[in-house]
Amino acid sequence: MKVLRGVLILLLLLALAYLIWMFFLPSRLFVQERIRVQVSPQEAYEELADFSHWEAWSPWAMRDSSVDYKYLETTTAPEGAYQFQYGELVGQHAFTASSAPDSLRTSIKFRGLQPGVSLWTIESSDTGTVIQWELQAEYGYLERVIGVFMGRQVKAFYGDALAALKRHLEGTEGAFPVAETRMPAIHYYGLPDTVPPGEITENYMAERFLQIYDFLGADFDTAYYAPLALYQRWGDTARPAILSVALPSKASRRANGPIQAGNTQEQPALEVLYRGPYPQRGKAYQALRQYAKQKNLQLKGPLVELYLSNPENTPAAQQPVTRLLQAYEQDSLPKGINSRP
Repeated sequence: MKVLRGVLILLLLLALAYLIWMFFLPSRLFVQERIRVQVSPQEAYEELADFSHWEAWSPWAMRDSSVDYKYLETTTAPEGAYQFQYGELVGQHAFTASSAPDSLRTSIKFRGLQPGVSLWTIESSDTGTVIQWELQAEYGYLERVIGVFMGRQVKAFYGDALAALKRHLEGTEGAFPVAETRMPAIHYYGLPDTVPPGEITENYMAERFLQIYDFLGADFDTAYYAPLALYQRWGDTARPAILSVALPSKASRRANGPIQAGNTQEQPALEVLYRGPYPQRGKAYQALRQYAKQKNLQLKGPLVELYLSNPENTPAAQQPVTRLLQAYEQDSLPKGINSRP
């Protein structure tokens, strides 16, 4: 009995310590990020004031393509809204106020959780247009522990999204702005293949994604990263492409037949956010290679494509979004000097 009583007292003390710790945790989330873009305030406002434009740069679309979006009657401010579902998580994002071209306010509601409020402000300056994005959310007492882990992640999401928004706003039709970023570390299960580039279609990808999905089952983690492909060789009319179509998963499983486990390494990388038909993304890859040449950067490792849009959920009026990434290192040789004898 003394041992049992001691265990119960220890459990009660731990529970009390946990409740006290939660009491001192932050009760609200506040994230603020800003960028400067070389477009007019009106152009920036028109991009932000329509939810149907957000897929090209939103923080959620950049990480995951499995969220199911349902646009409501209108997508534009001041009354536009859409509903979303991610597994059991259901919510709605809506404009609640607008003042063109200076500000927008939105509310994002998750079933069973406190709503979050975002404020966009757009200001003209001598060096461009400054866009600021704020997010505020209140935590219930039992939700505070979530905030300890969520704050940093949300801040990173917003920073990445605003960087993508800047590239999107400043890019012209047919141009592919290249950014220097970092390759994310992703554990994946892939299906390698050698195939002529002309045969790499959406159906080709879908068949292989389904095969890997059947292998992973419950271990397929859609919240981890978007589906991807890794090109060891891009391929052309003379040579087939060498690639691996892959799905992300944090699970450790033994490879099965042709399906192989792999990892991308976190390291400096060049990035192009391509919005358009999949077969035409070669122009974006050429822009990435040209940028590396101009900056004296040596590309290395596979070209990684992250598929941020699910074709089944992408409205016909929009284009699918693909994130192209390739690692690089600074070329130690001056331009014009060849390392080969």
